Amino acid sequence: RAWQRCCLSQSSVDAAAARNHFAERIQSTFCPMPAFSPAEIEEQVKALQDVPSLLSHYLEAEPEDHPTLPGEYESLLTMEALLATASQCLHKLQLLQAGCCGALGSCSPACAPARGQLCGTADVLALPLLSYSSAQELRDLWALKLQVAKLQQEVALQKVMMLELLPALEPRLGLEASAAQLYRAIYSQLCQGGQRFPVLLRGELA
Repeated sequence: RAWQRCCLSQSSVDAAAARNHFAERIQSTFCPMPAFSPAEIEEQVKALQDVPSLLSHYLEAEPEDHPTLPGEYESLLTMEALLATASQCLHKLQLLQAGCCGALGSCSPACAPARGQLCGTADVLALPLLSYSSAQELRDLWALKLQVAKLQQEVALQKVMMLELLPALEPRLGLEASAAQLYRAIYSQLCQGGQRFPVLLRGELA
């Protein structure tokens, strides 16, 4: 009703300013919907925890030597698909991190939770009760939690590629390619989107 009365008012400069002020107050009263809710972020991170073991399973299923060229070609396509999957998982972790920061930083003061409580759907998570002194402290806590989960997934993916994927690919390098080029190509796949990724290089590849 208040909005209808505001729209029916005279379209003067003061009336337009009053309508804009009213709309801003209404919008600031409610929390905007984030791209991912805290429950969705936690669910997606848990789902990504199975990715390293799945990659290992597919790599172990690939034979080391193929008697035919078509089989060798199909195996190389499988390796390329596994690299793309690892890159997509890292990119998804980056999106979840951005969504976590947006979900925790978008609440207005009117929507601020009470001390020791979480805002929105976060209270349904199976987490211990935490007390915090400010909204910034809560945002920092969630950002650090997701950063730890993201780093754990990156380390697990790197271990899979370093211990299983790279040894499987190195014997198949052609004369025109080198191990350093292979490492560089894999590093480029991991760093799509501008994300830095830790990498170790052996001395003889320099």
